[in-house]
Amino acid sequence: MKRLIFLLLCATACGRTTVQTVNLNNFSAGELSPMMNSRVDFPKYKLGAKTLENMLVTSQGPIQRRPGTKYIASVKTAADPTRIIPLQFSAEFSYIIELGDKYARFYRNGAQIQSAGSPYEIVTPWDKTDVFELQWAQDANEMRIVHPDYEP
Repeated sequence: MKRLIFLLLCATACGRTTVQTVNLNNFSAGELSPMMNSRVDFPKYKLGAKTLENMLVTSQGPIQRRPGTKYIASVKTAADPTRIIPLQFSAEFSYIIELGDKYARFYRNGAQIQSAGSPYEIVTPWDKTDVFELQWAQDANEMRIVHPDYEP
């Protein structure tokens, strides 16, 4: 019996394999196209990844987790569709516009713009079924928002 246990221990000890951990610290090629699968001859193959979900690639090569989002305010009517669009005048002045059922609200510097303690709001002609068909263009400090069914 002792001999059997000894043989089992020897077999277990001799059968161990060494696990190597490879440190990957450069992802400067970013997320690679599926067309690059198995292209080990391509120099950037070793500098990329198949999938980088919720990650940002830095210019130096390492990756970071993408930053989270911050709750600022609730939309006017949570049950209705709402669209958020950016408006940037310059590097110092940028806004976010919330478009909903016949209204627009504005945000700046991570806060909702208020007027007399209530969200600043303007009336728009678009109802809740139109907000995802809106198109917009910006030229310097002027933004035009249009819809195919409404005259500009």
